Amino acid sequence: MRIFFILFYFISLFAFAQSNKTFSVDYATTLGDIKPLSNVTAGPGNALAAYKDARVKMIRTNDYYGPCDFPTYSNFFFNNAINPNFDPTNPDHYNWQSTDDILAVHHDNGFETFFRLGISFNLSEKSPYWDPPYDYGDTTYHTISEVFKRTVMHYNDGWDNGFHYDIRYWNIWTEPDGGFWNTSVSDTTYYRFYEAVTKTMKAYDASLKVGGPGLLSGSVIHGRTWIPNFIDYCKTHDAPLDFLSWHLYNQHNPYAINVYGAYIQSLLDDAGYSEAENIVTETNISLGNPDFPDINTPKHAAWFASMLISAQNSPIDRLFMYRGDQFLNLFADDSAGYPVYKWSGFGFKSFALLADEAPVQVAATGSEFVDAEGTLDKDTTNIMILASKTADDNACYVLISNYNSVYDSYALSIDNLPFPPSETLLITQYQTDAAHPFTETTSEIKGGPSLNLNIAEQQAPSVVLLKIEKKNATALDTPSLPTPRSFQLGNYPNPFNPSTTIAYTLPGSTSSVLFHVQIDLYDTNGRLVRHIENSRQPAGTHRLKFDASGLPGGVYLYRLRVNGAPRLSRKMVVIK
Repeated sequence: MRIFFILFYFISLFAFAQSNKTFSVDYATTLGDIKPLSNVTAGPGNALAAYKDARVKMIRTNDYYGPCDFPTYSNFFFNNAINPNFDPTNPDHYNWQSTDDILAVHHDNGFETFFRLGISFNLSEKSPYWDPPYDYGDTTYHTISEVFKRTVMHYNDGWDNGFHYDIRYWNIWTEPDGGFWNTSVSDTTYYRFYEAVTKTMKAYDASLKVGGPGLLSGSVIHGRTWIPNFIDYCKTHDAPLDFLSWHLYNQHNPYAINVYGAYIQSLLDDAGYSEAENIVTETNISLGNPDFPDINTPKHAAWFASMLISAQNSPIDRLFMYRGDQFLNLFADDSAGYPVYKWSGFGFKSFALLADEAPVQVAATGSEFVDAEGTLDKDTTNIMILASKTADDNACYVLISNYNSVYDSYALSIDNLPFPPSETLLITQYQTDAAHPFTETTSEIKGGPSLNLNIAEQQAPSVVLLKIEKKNATALDTPSLPTPRSFQLGNYPNPFNPSTTIAYTLPGSTSSVLFHVQIDLYDTNGRLVRHIENSRQPAGTHRLKFDASGLPGGVYLYRLRVNGAPRLSRKMVVIK
């Protein structure tokens, strides 16, 4: 039986004109995993709450302009010249503090690090950063190879009062095909440098993933000799190449990422490097032009969502936005303690939420895009769909991004939902358009193996994310949840400074029933301040310690959400 449903306030009951777009999803046909694309360059800085809320997974250490740059944490240079007295094996010749501080934030908050070995963008274009990091008085690379090896030792193996972060990815330099090298230096200069340092690093730890070079967009789009020459050099000289990294900017067609990803993959395949990862280490709709009219608009949100869907369906293995904070950023400062998004951040979050919560991609049809290379820098037709589900079949997701099209409504046909026909389904809709900055609404419907959803008011640019789940979702197929009135919530002490214990009761007499528990903190204006808990837990009384050290004093509301039960809210008072 097919169920027809009209979604909440985005629905029109009138007959659909030609502006209606038809999509279909089949949850019985799985296509693999959602790729790790929810990554950013730099930060989090003052945007930590947003990085967490948007489900950022990995942070690339580039353009901190000091921290994570080898001239800052080593004495390689002295008075703008290569230091003849620098001993790369001597711990006294390193100063790790500013880089330690950056990586501690990554590690302590659950972000994985993608370490760019080298320097940030050379804004001054002056020595010493204008020249390759040669050995003193020579054109070899023994010293810098040792510096990079010691960087691995410090952050992975505890050398020089270091850490055990198990950083896997190490990118050698970035954009050596552009302004990071003196224009009189040949391409081979970088190739030799890359060979020297990667062989040294692999000799120390063969499990590391090493690669590069973080190619300029120009080398990907126009000057297409640099990349095959680099790959050929690696093959000829047996230089390790676990991944090839590249950048892409100023491609207003979101599908460009797919086309150029396929081009890079063809170069790797033709050279026998099919197992090397294909990684985009920087991308955005524009670069160097913060006044570009689509920056920080709803169209920027749709560009990000469409671009990420396009990347998911490409040979690309991993992708990083440029950047999370400060310039062309997804997020703004969250000094008040709650996430603050730019419009582009809502597009990123729409994909990242799907990827984090429902990592199994399923078949979806109906996308429309233009893939001719001559159109990739232009604002062309693009409307994309992506669908996925949780590994346990407890929830299904659909993401539709309308970047540029004539369509203003959708007819979404969904087949083979993994829910019994008798189930009541909860549909959560996250809407992003000019009037709705990632606005959440919920509706209920009696379940069936198939659904027809009519979704109106979706004029471009817009992004809609749907989550479909059993109203009484549990980790196991168990009877309906106990009566909602038996849920309990409270905290003690209250008021408090700086910590309190939140206690909550999930009713039931058996631990086989697992509840999906979410506890979130809001300010008195209803703005999300922090996610406190998000997990599946058995019946019983649970306690967790909440630390408000980073929050200003005042009144807050914390809310317990359990699928199938009314939300419970309580007040807490932080004293400063």
